[in-house]
Amino acid sequence: MTDWADEDRFIAEMYGNVICLPGGKAAFEQDTDYALMLLGNLDQLDAYDELAGYYIPVYETRYVTIFSN
Repeated sequence: MTDWADEDRFIAEMYGNVICLPGGKAAFEQDTDYALMLLGNLDQLDAYDELAGYYIPVYETRYVTIFSN
């Protein structure tokens, strides 16, 4: 998934003080500033496997994993 749903963007920006940008894994890997990549563990297993080879998860539960560059 490369786009944020409106409700997810609202929660991230209001609760987490996060700026949500489109682009998915490719944009995350190209970002030179500090970035986080949020993955749903149940539907993004391919991206998880690829990112886990380069980045250490900063947060991981049964349903969500967050990677930092």
